Formats: sequence, structure tokens, C-alpha cells
Amino acid sequence: MAVVSASSDTAKATSASFTPTGAGYWCFEAVYSGGSGYFGSSDGSTDECFDVTGAATSTATVPTSLTLALGASNTDNVSVYRNAAAGSPTGTVSFFVCGPSSSAAPCTSTANPVGARCT
Repeated sequence: MAVVSASSDTAKATSASFTPTGAGYWCFEAVYSGGSGYFGSSDGSTDECFDVTGAATSTATVPTSLTLALGASNTDNVSVYRNAAAGSPTGTVSFFVCGPSSSAAPCTSTANPVGARCT
């Protein structure tokens, strides 16, 4: 990328757009080749780094059966929805059960796991 005069003593350039492929720290480095009367130089310092965070997801679950007789078993089905920029979600899902209670209430405890973690 050619540098363009920005003032009497400064020239500038902007890189092409870059799309990170994973979460974590990514860093740019700019290397100036030198020019008429100037030696080359570069900047790859930590000031060139930026943090890419994980993409947000949303999770929806629904039990296989909404009503069942005491002694019967049930399962839970989960859908993890992706962020369009990050592709299909990967990872694991753990299931937990709460209750009994006298009315439907959100399950906010991870004290009672159901089965093993699913991949």
C-alpha cells in the first residue's frame, strides 16, 4: 500500500479490511519499506493489538413432554442459535433439573445435573 502525504512531514496509509477467524488477541504490524531519502521502519508493538471477543448466541429449550405421569421420564431439547458472523456454534451443553415446586418457575440452579455433558 503506497503512503500518501497527509501533511508536510507525515504520510499515511490504511490496510485492507481484515476479518478475524477466532476469538483472542490479534495484532497488526506495519512495515514501511523506506523511500526517497528514508530508511525503512516498522511498528508491531502491543499498541497494534485488538481483542476479538466471542460472538453472542441464544439458547432455546423445550421438553419433549409438557405433561407426564409420575414415574415416566422426559428429555429436554436445546437449540443454540448462531451469530451470523461467527458460523455454527460448537462446544458442549449441560442439562440441569429444578423442582419440584407448586407452579412453573425458571430453573436457576446447576445443583442437579441430568446425565453427562453433550457435545
